[in-house]
Amino acid sequence: MRWAEGHTYNVRKWFLPIMLSPSVKPLEKVEFLFDAVYYLQAALFAVGTVSWLLSELVFRAHIPGWTAALGWSLIFSNVFALPLMNLGGLILEDAPARDMQGVLGALVLSFALVPFQGWAALKGLLEKEEGPWFRTPKTGNITDPVKHLRRLHLLRRWLLGPRAGGYARKPLAVTPKMQARARQPKRWIGWIVATGLLLAFGALAWGSSRVATVQAAGNPLYLHGGALCVTPSLDQTAGSMATPCSIQSSAGGVATVFGFTNLPAQTVAAGTWSFTMYWTGGNGNTNDTVTLSAGISLTSSCTGFVATVPNGVSTWTDTYGSSGANLTSPFTVTTSASQLPMVIPPGGSLCLQVVLTHTTGGKPSMMYDGIVGTADTRLVPPSTVVPESLVGWLGLAFAIPLVTQRRRLLALLRLSR
Repeated sequence: MRWAEGHTYNVRKWFLPIMLSPSVKPLEKVEFLFDAVYYLQAALFAVGTVSWLLSELVFRAHIPGWTAALGWSLIFSNVFALPLMNLGGLILEDAPARDMQGVLGALVLSFALVPFQGWAALKGLLEKEEGPWFRTPKTGNITDPVKHLRRLHLLRRWLLGPRAGGYARKPLAVTPKMQARARQPKRWIGWIVATGLLLAFGALAWGSSRVATVQAAGNPLYLHGGALCVTPSLDQTAGSMATPCSIQSSAGGVATVFGFTNLPAQTVAAGTWSFTMYWTGGNGNTNDTVTLSAGISLTSSCTGFVATVPNGVSTWTDTYGSSGANLTSPFTVTTSASQLPMVIPPGGSLCLQVVLTHTTGGKPSMMYDGIVGTADTRLVPPSTVVPESLVGWLGLAFAIPLVTQRRRLLALLRLSR
């Protein structure tokens, strides 16, 4: 807590002087920005973890464009980050087997520290004066000498080649206890753990390329009218207008395009599309028709979008009114057959066209952008899915020596010829 509070307090105190100083290089300023939130991430981790668990287990709600697999992956990666880091250090240090027990304690420690670090970091960010601290007593007695970091040296040589150099270190005074430990190093334990981790991550990379697509948020999508009901749009927020927007049908048909624009890359799965419509008005033997079509636009505008739903052999239309198929409001019309998947590119738009055609009697109006249960006209596409198969790219880390050592890269090029 002392470190978290002091670090964050000094970041706040010196932020502008450092960022505005001509003596600090631009790259150093970028590094400072990267390290500035080091302890604040504990608060973000705590809030983010609790929020995700509540949304997933209690409210059963998903963030738009966010998948359940990605959310749980972040939770597990945060849980195991500190234990894996500690385990890597123990293996590189040739630590004795008894020290491996501490990895299990790190599982608890990673969560036990987070609330206190987060609270201390927030104090350092907001308090007027830095809080007091007390020096940790130090006796000067070495209770467990550090052994030579042999595997760390091997790792440096693998990454950097001959440039890595060696370690100049003073020899430690060898005690009988150290000699006994050296005779029985039990290094095989570290290699077993390392091999197990390698197999686990290999299986994860292999499985990620075959993981089934998972459902993300996206249903339902509500129709909106924008300012003065003149800017049609579509999103996941229910309407709240006490006086909803409305569109009156006409004899020649009135077409309105609603767009859910500037979306992240995603895929709408194959399946049926449905449209729930609220309407009012009309008199006599009213019989009007609603005709629907949906498609994508490659840009953040639905101008000139290409309709692909419904396809050529299916329909997405119905009649309403006192003489229509749907006598009361609201009613739901669904595509007559399952539609093909729809791929939305990054920055693209999902577009919906609604055509209201008047046939007989008075002219009713479609209502939308009203409060839920009154005029929340909405579109329900099939599940929106996001493929997740990028973990396998972590294998590129093994190509680091090819980049860091020119001799190896040239040798590889010669072999490829």
